[in-house]
Amino acid sequence: MAVPDLILNNFRWKAGALTMAVFIWFLIQFAISKGYRPRETPLTDTRDHTFPDVSVLVLAAPDDPQVFRATPAKVEITIRATPLALNQLTQDDIRAFVDLSETTNLVSELKDVLVRTPNGVDLTSIRVKPPSVKVERSNGP
Repeated sequence: MAVPDLILNNFRWKAGALTMAVFIWFLIQFAISKGYRPRETPLTDTRDHTFPDVSVLVLAAPDDPQVFRATPAKVEITIRATPLALNQLTQDDIRAFVDLSETTNLVSELKDVLVRTPNGVDLTSIRVKPPSVKVERSNGP
């Protein structure tokens, strides 16, 4: 096949493909110059969600007969996850607790709140006023 035949054979298809390629190239260059950034994919896009009333559990050693109470009893927890994970998440999946398993002879003490979240869910913040909960021995449940 001669060189002119290579160019002229299916010329309309070749000219259309070249025109479309140039148009797409200009469109991309225009978007870049205007600062367009594509959205993240659903697998990496994350959103924050706040649970306003998560109960604070007090974890004591199994052989400790004392009953403890945390004040305040509820905290506000903000987490970050993908939209898919957030749709499947409930408040029961988020656990806030104070660990007293290694504490002995506690009457009253300020303790930090610890949070357990499912895999793929990151803790963003814990809001409690004051920043630590007060744990004290209680006379009963």
